[in-house]
Amino acid sequence: MADGDSWSNQLERGTHRAMVVNYPRSGLLQGAEPYLRWLAGDRYAQTEVAARLDAALAEFEAAQLAATRQTAAV
Repeated sequence: MADGDSWSNQLERGTHRAMVVNYPRSGLLQGAEPYLRWLAGDRYAQTEVAARLDAALAEFEAAQLAATRQTAAV
């Protein structure tokens, strides 16, 4: 069972953690990838939060791969 108090601290509006979790694409651009990967894989992560983070991480990886391919082609 998830620790509700712990998640309320993660998702409380206005905290840096909450902003990164609620806007993961922005967090990824600011270097929060390790934290978001950890959080998405946390066994206590809320299902909808983990799914949103996984989607953002997949999009981020695809953008990095595309940028790498573009750089290699030059």
